[in-house]
Amino acid sequence: MNNLMEAELQACCASLGSFDGVKYLKETDCLESIKDLIRYLRREDDTHSVRRVLNQAAIVQSDLIPILKQYSDDIELFDFTVRLIVNLTSPALIVFGKVPTDKIFIKYYMELETYLIACKEACADENFFLTIGTKLKHILEMPWEERRDDDQILMERLLLLIRNILHVPASGDEKRTDDDVSTHDQILWALHTSGVDDLLKYMSCSEDERRWCMHVIEIISHMFRDQEACDIADAGLVKTETQRLEDQKELEKLRLQEEAQRHQNRAKILARHPRFGGTYVMKNLTSLNDSESLIYHGALPQHGVVSLDQNKQMKAKPKRRRPLVDSTPSRRSTLSVRLFLKEFCVEFLDSCYNPIMHCVKDNLLRHKAQSNDESYYLWAMKYFMQFNRLHNFRVDIISETVNVQVFHYIEVQIQNYYDMMLSEKKDFEPWCRRLYLALQAFCELLRTVQTMGHSKDKTLVDSANVIKNNIFYVAEYRDLFPSLLKKYDDSKMTKSYLKTLVVATHVFVRMLEQYSQQRHTIVVRSKPTKKRQRKQKKGSGDNKEQEWSVQRLDEVWDSVSAQLSALLQGRSEDPLSDPQGCSDDPLPDPVTPFDAASDVPVEEQKVIAVWRLQCLLREGEGRQALALYRAARAIWPEGGVFGTDHTPPEEQFMSLREIVYSDIPDPVTPVTPVTAEVECEEEEEETLGDSEAAFTEKQFDFPAYIKTYAHTQVLMCYNKLLSDYHTNTSTVNHALVKMLHRISFDCRMYPMLFQLTIFKNIQQILNDPISKSRPYKELVIFCEFIIKKFIKLTTSNPLVFAEILFWKGPKDAYEISEGYTSSTTQVQSKEGFSVVHNEWTEDEQVELEELYTRYKHNTEGAEQGRDVVDHIMENIKDFTKTRKKIMNQLVKQGVVDNIDELKKQKGAKRPTLWREDHVTELTQLLHTHAQSDNPLENIMNGLTVKRSKQKVIDKLMELGLISDRKELRKKRQKIAKKTRKSSGADFLEANKELLAEGEGVEAAG
Repeated sequence: MNNLMEAELQACCASLGSFDGVKYLKETDCLESIKDLIRYLRREDDTHSVRRVLNQAAIVQSDLIPILKQYSDDIELFDFTVRLIVNLTSPALIVFGKVPTDKIFIKYYMELETYLIACKEACADENFFLTIGTKLKHILEMPWEERRDDDQILMERLLLLIRNILHVPASGDEKRTDDDVSTHDQILWALHTSGVDDLLKYMSCSEDERRWCMHVIEIISHMFRDQEACDIADAGLVKTETQRLEDQKELEKLRLQEEAQRHQNRAKILARHPRFGGTYVMKNLTSLNDSESLIYHGALPQHGVVSLDQNKQMKAKPKRRRPLVDSTPSRRSTLSVRLFLKEFCVEFLDSCYNPIMHCVKDNLLRHKAQSNDESYYLWAMKYFMQFNRLHNFRVDIISETVNVQVFHYIEVQIQNYYDMMLSEKKDFEPWCRRLYLALQAFCELLRTVQTMGHSKDKTLVDSANVIKNNIFYVAEYRDLFPSLLKKYDDSKMTKSYLKTLVVATHVFVRMLEQYSQQRHTIVVRSKPTKKRQRKQKKGSGDNKEQEWSVQRLDEVWDSVSAQLSALLQGRSEDPLSDPQGCSDDPLPDPVTPFDAASDVPVEEQKVIAVWRLQCLLREGEGRQALALYRAARAIWPEGGVFGTDHTPPEEQFMSLREIVYSDIPDPVTPVTPVTAEVECEEEEEETLGDSEAAFTEKQFDFPAYIKTYAHTQVLMCYNKLLSDYHTNTSTVNHALVKMLHRISFDCRMYPMLFQLTIFKNIQQILNDPISKSRPYKELVIFCEFIIKKFIKLTTSNPLVFAEILFWKGPKDAYEISEGYTSSTTQVQSKEGFSVVHNEWTEDEQVELEELYTRYKHNTEGAEQGRDVVDHIMENIKDFTKTRKKIMNQLVKQGVVDNIDELKKQKGAKRPTLWREDHVTELTQLLHTHAQSDNPLENIMNGLTVKRSKQKVIDKLMELGLISDRKELRKKRQKIAKKTRKSSGADFLEANKELLAEGEGVEAAG
């Protein structure tokens, strides 16, 4: 900003007015100066220099707030002052769009946040909020039809002003402790004494003020920003005996921690002065001498443990891979503020929660709100449902958000937030926070349903069972938590997110376990699988050309031609049943071949009609085919495809024959071209989506579902929380131990927990003096169980000491406990775990190598396409081994270098080499069957070495035995193929006998 611009801004600020020590006195051109400042702010650059200069001059504290309080009766001045204050107090994140990454812009961003904190401190004034409340109340008291547009705009600006003030973060220098008054508490108390909180509750429940529901829910979310629902629910309550005991346990825990720390500090004090550390020899360490002993200079460390990494500089972890720090503040306000907030929550739940949540949900579904405004909806659901559960549980006051539709909505949002977090690689933090918020809301929904199930009211229990039945039935809900645990990434998700996820998983699994125990048999929905065969070589498989061979078409035409001939001549199909030569049985009514309302073009409908006619003829439905033929003629008389009204029966007969023998592709199901070089591969399973196939139902297996959590990534997540056992809440530690117990004891997968980092955490827990206290009793028992299992297993499997260096899956865990060469292996599938035969034992591997050595040069059966793998499959002891398993095992053992060496070469079953005896045999077969009805088929059947028809025809033409491949075609004894415009002579010749019988019948008549 240049000096001239800065001077103009200073002049505008000076012309606003001054404070004489008692009241604020405005200047005569105060209104014009405010308009000029608004105009300057509208034209500022990307550095926001105008905003920074005005905030540096502190005009909000010294001029604008006094003007609002002193001159609230001046409507125009008040309106423009509010407009300017809203602009200057806009959050820095909204002003810059996002947190900048450039150093200069980061400086501007932090400078603007500092100015906003100063503005928030100045706004902590009861008279200021009293003025705002008076204006809001005046507008709300006006009837809806009498409100002007200016009143609506002013009301929206006042709500935005309250939002901006509450949105300002706490100052880093404030550092208020719990039960102390902060700036945010002062703002909340000013809202309470001025009556603004009552106006917010009125706008939440009033049907006439629904347009402000998004502003109200956002303001309420900022009011409770730093408060925990449990602290608000317990405010003002007299502590019970149980709570007093818990406080005593907490004090005892802190005392034990302090005593343990004091003991460790005393142990570090050495008897000798540090200048006389001494020299020691460390055995069994590589050194420069030959005695394998390292000379150590210095004081003897604690417990004699020497680390050679003390002076090494640790490698810095890349910024993108560092664990994400949880920046969500949480503190407990003073008692008076907590009591006010508790009263607000109780009244809000009684009369406002259901109406405003319904209105907000409607705005979100109809896209009337701004993008990402569903965060406030999720926060309100999480916070107020938790308060209701902890304070005085009632379902009727939160019924708007306790249903299956809300479960579905949150599940969709979780998936959407996770996908956006992966796609927005540089700006993923906002999506991580939204994902955490959605998970909290989902967890609170589960805990609410769980509380309903434990209620003494039978109606609530039945309602909870209905919700449980719906969410447990759907596979997406059951797979949600295993999926989220496996996808956890500490560089993008915080520890608080992981703790909430673990607790939500525990609640869901516990509810599912109890529900399955009560019902004994549960039917759930699962995604079906289908067998899909990949593309095959052209010419292989059951394609249409092989399915409708010429021989088969001849048989079809022979069976339907007599029926068509009789119908075209107007006679009965059986002359003996109709001696008069005419039939009174009319043709059936055909399906209309043309649909005027269809989007399919007329020409395409014509092609479909021809294809349908061909299908009817090939199925032997002559009567229906002729009815469709005549109906199509009435719609498409042009072109002569279906003939005309004057077409003789002979030509109609030949036209239908042409349709039977024609190669008409299916116009309804398009044919995908297949590449000739693509080989047929094995079938594979693919999971169908909702749009591809219907879901299937099956009986639910709870133990199999628990085994889906027996995964390496899941154990890594739980191990991260195990290291923070001393900072975890009792709920988190219980959920943590319960899931590890399910995996290790219920699923018998305890070897999966034999890992070095887990053992390190177990060692820390068992050596911690506070672990003897009651809150950690469950955790200590589980750690001792794992250690006992490990020690017991070392006697039968000494290699388990090496196994602790690696994370293990279910299959590895089973091998560790049952033996590496066991004949069975436990594997995981989509339905759970099952014990199957091991792939290859040591004896089978030796047998396979011997068989390959014996048959790799064996040429027996090579002409029929048999190779070494075929010989192995015939002679191997285990007949269940498939060809693919044998080929893969040969490559795995190193017997062959590449699996391509074992694949059958193209054409291996059809040898291309013609020996002299093969040529002689082919010549004799041609002379023998040259005059037969089907020469080529007889020659193929007589060949000793089987070859393709094309190879045989090419060889005969190469030898000069035939001049045209048509000589080998099957000779037809029936009607020869004619064109549609035939004279009908062949038709009369072929049906001569039928016509003679008809004449005889007429003469007899």
